[in-house]
Amino acid sequence: MNWTDRTWSFGLPVGRFPAVVERVRGTPARAAALLAGMSEAALGTRPNGTWSAKEHVGHLDDMHELDDRRLTEFLERASVLTAADMTNRKTHAADHNATPTAELLARLAAHREELVARLEALGEDDVAATARHPRLGVPMTLVDWLWFVAEHDDHHLARARDMIGRKLTDGGTTLYELDIVAKDGRRMSVEVNTRLIVKDRQPVGVQGVPVVAAPAAPAGTVAPAPTPEFARLVAELSEPGGYFDSDNLVTNETSYLHVVGALKRFGVQGGAYIGVGPDQNFSYVAAIRPSVAFMLDIRRDQMLEHLLFKAIFSRARNRAEYLALLTGRPVPADVERWSDKSIADLVARFDTATSTPASEAAARAVVEEGVRRTGVPLDSSDLATIRRFHSAFIADGMQIRYESRGRAGRGFFPSLHELLLARDIDGSEAGYLARESDYQFVKDLEARDRVIPVTGNLGGTHALSAVGEWARAHGLVISALYTSNAEDYMMRDGSFAQFAKTVAALPRDAKSVIIRSYFGGFRGQHPFNVPGFRSTQLLQPIDAFAAAVAKGGYADYYVLVTDGAIDPRR
Repeated sequence: MNWTDRTWSFGLPVGRFPAVVERVRGTPARAAALLAGMSEAALGTRPNGTWSAKEHVGHLDDMHELDDRRLTEFLERASVLTAADMTNRKTHAADHNATPTAELLARLAAHREELVARLEALGEDDVAATARHPRLGVPMTLVDWLWFVAEHDDHHLARARDMIGRKLTDGGTTLYELDIVAKDGRRMSVEVNTRLIVKDRQPVGVQGVPVVAAPAAPAGTVAPAPTPEFARLVAELSEPGGYFDSDNLVTNETSYLHVVGALKRFGVQGGAYIGVGPDQNFSYVAAIRPSVAFMLDIRRDQMLEHLLFKAIFSRARNRAEYLALLTGRPVPADVERWSDKSIADLVARFDTATSTPASEAAARAVVEEGVRRTGVPLDSSDLATIRRFHSAFIADGMQIRYESRGRAGRGFFPSLHELLLARDIDGSEAGYLARESDYQFVKDLEARDRVIPVTGNLGGTHALSAVGEWARAHGLVISALYTSNAEDYMMRDGSFAQFAKTVAALPRDAKSVIIRSYFGGFRGQHPFNVPGFRSTQLLQPIDAFAAAVAKGGYADYYVLVTDGAIDPRR
C-alpha cells in the first residue's frame, strides 16, 4: 500500500509517549540490521525503477529537517504543521545510491539521536499539544504525530526489506542502458537486462543479455577531449572559493533577457565576456558572440556546474538532446528533426517527458565521462556536488528553480520552464535555446574550450584582474561584464573599492558594458522596471563606470544602478 493511501485514527493516550519514543529511537538500529551483510550493489538496485533499499533508508534521514521543524511547531503551539514535499524532491536529488551504506546509517543515527534528545526533555503539557496535519486536515497531538513518524519509519523499512527480497530471490531483472564509445568516436546505445546470481544471500555475479538499443551515432558526436590549457587556465585564474547562500542552479532573474536587444543595438560584439552565475550567461554569449567567455563566480560550486554543462554540450547534437541529457529524459528517437522546432515545442516536450531508469543512467554517464575528460582536478566532494546538481535537474525537470537559504521561498523564483520561454523587452525570443544557431554557437565555443569557469570573488585581488590580463595579452577587450547584483553584496562587505579599481583597469573600448540585475526590495523599484517583473536588467558603459570611480565613486548601491544606466527600452 502506498503511504498516502493509508487512513488514520488519532487519539493516542499521552501515557503511550515513552513507548513511541522507543520506537523512533530504535529505527536506525533496525535499519542497520536490515542492511547488514548486503553488498552496495544489491542495496542500490532499483527493481522496476522503484526506490532501492538505500533510498528508502536515506529518505528517513531526509525527513529529519521536517520532523525537527514540526516538533518546534508543536512546542510553539502552531495551529497547522508545515506540509511535507509529497514529490520527495530531496530524496530524488540526494543520489543515496552513490553514498556508502555506512554513511547513510551514520547520518540517520546522528539525526535521530538529536530528535530523541529533544523529545526526552518534554513535559506532559508539551506532549499533549495539538496542531492540524496539513495533508490529512485533522488535529493531532504531539504523541499522535510521533506515532505517525514511527509508522512512516516502518513503512519505508518494510519497503526496503521488499527491495532486498526481490533481489535475493532472483525474482526479477533490471534494465540498464549503456553508452559504448568506440575509438573512432562512434557511439552506440546498448540495453542490458541483468539478473543477480545469488549464493548464501550474497550476490556473487551478474548475468546480462545485451541488445543494441539504437543505431550507432555518427562519428564526431563526442567532442574532442579538452586541451591541457583548459584545466591549466581554470586553476591559474581561480582563487579559493567563498560562500553565498544559494544553490544557484538556474537564475532568479525574471528580466534576464530584457537587455539582449539593447546589447545588439549598442554594438556590443566579440571580445572577451565575463559573467557570474549559471546558464543565463549563455544567452548573453549567444547575443554578443565573444571569442572567449569566462564564467567567474565566488562559489566553487558554480565552476562545478559549468563543468556539468560542458559535459552535456560535448554530447548534445542539438537543443533537444541538450535538454534531454540535462534533465535525464529520453532523447527523442527523431532527435535530428528537432533542430527546427520552436522553443515552445521543446519546452512542451520536456514539460511532459518523464525520466526512465535507462535515460537517467545514460545522462549520468554522459556527465560523469564528460567531467572526467575536462582534466580539471576534482576530489570526491566535487564529484558528489556535480552528481547532486544533476540529480536536482533530473528530479525537478522543467520546474527546477533557484534555491536560497534564509531568504524568501522558492515560490518567488522562476522555473526553468519560465526562463526558457522568457523574452526580450520587445517581446522577441532571445535565449540561447530559442534558436538552433545560438545553441550551436555556444556548443562550438565550449568544444573549443573557450568557455572557462573561474572561481573567484569579483571584489578580490586575483581572479578578475587575472582574466583581464589574459584578455589584454591576447589582444581582446572585455565586451561585457555581467555582475548580476553582486555589487550590492560587495558594497556591504567592503570589497567594492577593489572591484571598482580592477574594472577600471580592464581592457575595454567605448562599447564595453556592465550588465546588472537590480532587485527592488526596501529601496523601491528601478525607474526602468517593467511591471510584473521582480528584477530589472540594466546596462552601463564601463567607460562611464570608470569615470565615476575616478571622480570619487558611488555613495550607495541605488546611485550605482541609476547613475549612467542605459534604458534597455530605447
